[in-house]
Amino acid sequence: MSSEDYPDWSQEEIDAFNAANSALERAVHPDETPEQTANRIFKENLPAAARSIVTLAVNGGSERIKLDASKYVVERIMGRIGEAPDQPEDGPLADLFNVVLKEEVEHGAQG
Repeated sequence: MSSEDYPDWSQEEIDAFNAANSALERAVHPDETPEQTANRIFKENLPAAARSIVTLAVNGGSERIKLDASKYVVERIMGRIGEAPDQPEDGPLADLFNVVLKEEVEHGAQG
């Protein structure tokens, strides 16, 4: 969290807010290590983070942001193409390739 997230707050207020949140986490989950707390917080916020990445892929502020977010989503779901095991001709990578190829052929025929 930074002053950009809360422009009406001073840095001291942001620091106090973060400290209070950390104290609350320790009070509610006193037996957790810092790593366990971090993992729990990540898991609790996973759906929101996934939605944010997909939103960036679709509506990112620049083409570079859209591309990077889109590549992350595809690689996360389908694996990196160069590292993927051999896929059957009717697998998800083949389906994606065929869609892209079809769109490219149609676009090329129109241009």
